Amino acid sequence: MVESETPETPGAPEEPGASETAETPGIPAAFAVPVLPGNPEIPRLPEPSDRLRAVARDLAGYALSMVKDEETGRVRVEDYLTLLASAAGEAVLVASGIVDVEFNDLNPGGAILGAAINDVLSGDKASFTGLPADSALGILVERLVPDVFPIELFGSMDDLFKHVVTNFGQAPWGEVATTVPERNKPAILPLKAAFDLRDAVTAVQEELGLPVAQRHIPCVNALAFALEQTKSAIESDVAVTLSLEVLFTMSKMVPVPKHALIDEDEEK
Repeated sequence: MVESETPETPGAPEEPGASETAETPGIPAAFAVPVLPGNPEIPRLPEPSDRLRAVARDLAGYALSMVKDEETGRVRVEDYLTLLASAAGEAVLVASGIVDVEFNDLNPGGAILGAAINDVLSGDKASFTGLPADSALGILVERLVPDVFPIELFGSMDDLFKHVVTNFGQAPWGEVATTVPERNKPAILPLKAAFDLRDAVTAVQEELGLPVAQRHIPCVNALAFALEQTKSAIESDVAVTLSLEVLFTMSKMVPVPKHALIDEDEEK
């Protein structure tokens, strides 16, 4: 397959079919998204809106600018999707409430498991059908199936879980074990990618007025947008598989807290 790259662009394009590109990506202006009533510890998905979709496009555009080659203006699609899937996975972990992303004594890159993570990922469901609409995978399926991808491309939930758990620790530190062809493996480190995009994710969460339990919502919407945006530039099965494996693994990988980098700098 020809290396999957997107042409030079100043930011994420408008909805498919638009003739112009979006403005230079950045953090969106403040606006409120209503928090639906219910158990405050269980994230509730706001009704899809133009504003939410706009924020997703902005976040995707910001991520696109982070992986764009400064000389050629080109972007390797696998790295673009990996960056957003890494951030979405970390957001799922944070939304689960299992760990404080910035203040913990766990070893970055290690495995962290828990039912609360699976609840945010999929409502702890065993199939890609009947997913809670507010779960990370529920959002992906609602945004992409069937108009962008057929549900069959998502494969087996059970196989995905087994792959992640079985291969944890098999890849080098900070990387994700993937089943995509070698030529499609990400060239960026997912653990660092999530760290690099964290401030933008936090800013978006705060601008939207979302509680921590809903942190994953704009991230997963941004990933869905990027998957649709790049559909013609990469094989569909590779794009979906890579995104799911990175998202799942990163939701179960201890993140790098900022204080760890500060401590390292002080030691130097």
